[in-house]
Order: sequence, then C-alpha cells, then structure tokens
Amino acid sequence: MIAGVFAFSAMSCSDLMENPKALVSEVNFYNTKGEAEAGLVGAMSQASAAADVTLGPDDVRFNSYKDSNHDGVRDFPIVLQTDYGVANWTAAYKSIANTNAVLRAANSKKITGVSESELAEIIGQAKFIRAFNYFNLVRLYGDVPLIKEDSPNPVSNTYTRAGVASVYSQISLDLEDAAKTLPDSWANTPGRPTKWVAKGLLSKVYLTMATAPLKQPDNYAKAATLAKEVIDSKKFTLIPNVADVFKIDSKRESEMMFAFEATTDAPSGAAIGLASKNSGGYSGGAMDTIFAAHEFPDQPRRDAYVQLNIPDVIHPDANGNWTLIPWKKAFEYAPIIAKYNYPYVDANDIAKKAVWPMNFPILRYADVLLVYAEAANRVSGKPTTEAVNAINLVINRANGATGHESLATIGMTIQAFEDKVIMERKFEFCFELGNRWFDMVRKELTKNHITTTLFPIPEFDAKVLGQNPGY
Repeated sequence: MIAGVFAFSAMSCSDLMENPKALVSEVNFYNTKGEAEAGLVGAMSQASAAADVTLGPDDVRFNSYKDSNHDGVRDFPIVLQTDYGVANWTAAYKSIANTNAVLRAANSKKITGVSESELAEIIGQAKFIRAFNYFNLVRLYGDVPLIKEDSPNPVSNTYTRAGVASVYSQISLDLEDAAKTLPDSWANTPGRPTKWVAKGLLSKVYLTMATAPLKQPDNYAKAATLAKEVIDSKKFTLIPNVADVFKIDSKRESEMMFAFEATTDAPSGAAIGLASKNSGGYSGGAMDTIFAAHEFPDQPRRDAYVQLNIPDVIHPDANGNWTLIPWKKAFEYAPIIAKYNYPYVDANDIAKKAVWPMNFPILRYADVLLVYAEAANRVSGKPTTEAVNAINLVINRANGATGHESLATIGMTIQAFEDKVIMERKFEFCFELGNRWFDMVRKELTKNHITTTLFPIPEFDAKVLGQNPGY
C-alpha cells in the first residue's frame, strides 16, 4: 500500500488526494450549513483514526523485559518498521484536507443560509479539528508538511517539512481562534468542541511546548493560565466515583470534556492495548502484569481501570466470530484494560454485536487539573496551594474510601511535586490515546529520545520529505 498523501506521483494524486473516501469534492459541496457540517463529521472521523496511537499508551510494554543490558523502555531504542504509523499519517492528512476545504468555503462566503455567528462556529470547529490533527502529527513525526486552507494545492505542488516550532505556532493560532468563536456549549448536540475544550487542549499544547523538544519554559505560564480559566469556569467536575468514570451512562458527564462519539449506528472500535512480553506481545486488551499488579497503587482506581481478575472477555474465534470465553484462556493470565471493556460494557452484548458503544475521551477534566498542577508548580518554582489542591482532587477520587496513595503536599520540592504529577498522569490516563507515551517523550523519560520516539515518515513520502533518524 502506498502511503503518500501528497502529489509525488500520478498514483498518489488519484488515489489519495483527488478522491479519498472521506474527502468530498469542493466543486459541488460545502454550499450549505449541513454540507459544511458533514465535512466536519468526515474530518472528525478521520481524526479518530489518526489519533489511534497504538505504540505504548504506557511504558508497560517493556517493564517486564530486563536483563544485564536493558532496563525497560527507558534504556533501549524502540525499533519500528518503516511502515509503522502509516494509518495515523494518512488519516490525519485526510482529516486536514477536509477541514481546509470547509475553511475555504467559509472564507469565500460560499456557505449560504447561515448567520455570521454560525459561520464563525463552523470555522472554529474546523480549526479545532485541524489543530488536533497537527498536535498528534508533530508529536509522532516531528517536522511535518504544514498545509492550510490557503496553501498551494498539494495535488500539484511538492511540500517540504515545516519545523516543529512552526507547526506548534499554527496549532496555537488555530486553537486561539477556536476558543474565540466556539460557543460555551452545544446544548443537546454532543461531539462538538466548545470554547472551553479549545482552551483545555491549548493548555496541554502549551505545556508540551514548555517541555521537550522545544523546551520553551515561558509556555508554562500560558498553560497554567488557560487551565485555570477552565477550572474557574466551574463548567466541569470530576465524576465522584472512579468506578463510574468509564460507564456508558457517564460518557457525556461533566468530566468528559470532549470525546470521539460512539452511537448505535456509529460504534467505536475495540479498545486496543499493548500486551507485555509475558503475555504474547501485542494483543487487544491485555497488559503487563508488573504494571497492573505491582506499580499501580492499591486503590479503587486500579480496580476501575485495570482488571486483574475478571470472569470473562470477548474474543474472536478462528472464523472471526466474537465469542465469550474465560479471560485466562484468552490472555494467558495477563490482566486486561478495564476502561473500555468489562465491567463497563456488557460482554454478552458485545459478543452479539461485535461493537463497543464507548466514547474514547480526547480531553477529560482530570487532564486539565493535572496540566494546571504541573504548569503552576513550574511557574511558581514550588508547589502552590492551588496546584496541590488540583492534583489531590484526582488522587482523592482515585483513593475513594480504601486507597493508600499518598497526597501531594505544599512542602514538596518542585521536582518531587512534578514527579508526582507525571506519575499521577501515568495511572490516571493509562491506555488513553497515547497520553503516557507523549508524557514520556516530552519529559525525556527515554534515552536517545530524539531518534527513538519519532514514528517513521511513510516510506513513499519519505522519498521526497526525508526520513526521521533511525530508519
């Protein structure tokens, strides 16, 4: 399969740019609000595929692999095949193509029958989705082609890779614009970003810019300010009981700021996890026993997010049919991810329909709290009362009535507090859209982080764009 997204040959033009499945023609489309929103739905669908980061949602994959020369993922390179991540790359640029088409139509006043505020909301959604795609691309691939609505047509023009700083600059501009034009809420229309979601994601972008690879510490203050605005809005709260966070009934509750929406007619795909070496490598839902049983604090959150002892799971048989079988037989005694699986989704129901009706969170309020805690600590040079309170909200919820994880305190050093925030992120966001992997990269928790943490540029495009180091 050729992975090219740009016009490097007749095949790449016709197959991937002129008529990709999720990209409708601009000649006869984007004339009405409904058509523009259909384009945004297509863009969000592709963004979902692009954000499926199956490499290390946690560093659990290698925790059990230790010998005299290696000590987990932090001490040896991750070697990926040159075709790894092709789906992420292709889906992201298809999504960006859709958003750019909508933006061109909006900017040229081609979309009729809409008010100025409605047009601004369409533009805000498109810019949010584009920013989300580039945020994933720049973290996965580093320098990437930067294509905007007014850029030369990629079908007839050759692109080069924009530097990481330039890509982040565009991400920031798009999210700033989105925060100005998007509404506070969408009433009864789920699945659309709001101004608060844009601000929350932008706070995370600024936090990333403050750390590796850019290391621009001035962005800590920007991250803290935006996260604090979201907190002070009082529009979001943590779901009180950690056991309820990933229940079907909670997928649109106050903590779930934004998610890939799953409905009965458009269900989400199965949750994907990385199994450890002792459980047979990559396998849906399985994980490393060391992380689940020994690293994770003994608290209700562990039991809510990780299932050490569950009665059954669904698994495809030799003919591809989903059946209900004992979990020990399915994963050779390895624990499995609970967030998107049993007990939150009825296993028998899944076995019948072979779908997961779960939303996949893009941004949770817990994330904003921990972004604020990390950034405010850096800005002040020590833990502040508000930063301590923010992380402790997450820890207290995780502990419930029986957990034993220690709380953060005002007397901790700046480094000890930051280490606790990063560890808290590991436990809270394990197996959520690569959150742990991205934290490991930006905090340089891997050796040789530049050459071993970037995905390879798809082989066909690399012939023109150049390849990342190590491939």
